[in-house]
Amino acid sequence: MGFPGVQLKFEHLDTTAQEAVSDYYSRLVAAGVLTVNDAREELGYQPLESPATPPRETEVAAKAHKIGLVKALQIARELL
Repeated sequence: MGFPGVQLKFEHLDTTAQEAVSDYYSRLVAAGVLTVNDAREELGYQPLESPATPPRETEVAAKAHKIGLVKALQIARELL
């Protein structure tokens, strides 16, 4: 099977959507709204055994536990 003699030529690879998704999850992880493994799960990747935890994630997660998710999301927006 195949197409002998046919060549594909890509002029430009648009990575805009991939960059937007990457930025979205990076910000949520950095703000502590998601853990690294939460983001990996949503993207369809296997969890890491010992993911690095950004310092802000720990700080915001601790506050989120005390004050609830709604307030944590407000804090995350302020950080972004």
